[in-house]
Amino acid sequence: MIRADIISTIGRECLVNNIENDEFSYPKAYSQASLPFTPIRNSAGRAFEKLDIRFAKDNISVLVETKQNFHTGLDDAKEQLSAYVEYEKALTGNKIVAILANTTNDDVMVWRGVISDGDFMPKETALRTMGEYIDFYTSKINDKEKVMQNTYKLNELLHRHSNIREYFSPEIVWEKTIYDFEEKRYGIIYTYSATEKPVTLNYKRGNRLCR
Repeated sequence: MIRADIISTIGRECLVNNIENDEFSYPKAYSQASLPFTPIRNSAGRAFEKLDIRFAKDNISVLVETKQNFHTGLDDAKEQLSAYVEYEKALTGNKIVAILANTTNDDVMVWRGVISDGDFMPKETALRTMGEYIDFYTSKINDKEKVMQNTYKLNELLHRHSNIREYFSPEIVWEKTIYDFEEKRYGIIYTYSATEKPVTLNYKRGNRLCR
């Protein structure tokens, strides 16, 4: 994806640059903030200083480093992006979404936080808007696959304990379903109000009746 399309997709209104070609110089930003800048260098001595594309809004920074093909020399590309993440954290204290993006195709790699296996988001295979990246930290994005997996686990649990209703006196009545609302997916268990109260849970542990 070309740079113009990357900027357009994430949101030009959130683009922050301080040198030509819409790039961002960390030495310049540190100088303007009266902070000392110590460049991070790779094993060959190259100093990483200029990020390709930087976005910021609501204490969230999205850092994009572009390559023709980051799969070639991936470790070097990750090392470079990691340096920019460290600069950004020290400069702003913002929460960070870090992205490697190819300019010859639409391949991307996304991390929520630092460049580590734990923060890598393998299911993020396309660029999002700045608002959606902000949602990574405000818990508004719903992981539909996770919801589905948890629903399947619940179904399996209920099937394994198909007589669970027998533990309650009087018997409880419930329904389970998945509900889509405003592009989000929710797993729902609804328990109907008991016609007879109170409802007690009765089960045996060994020879003892527990309530």
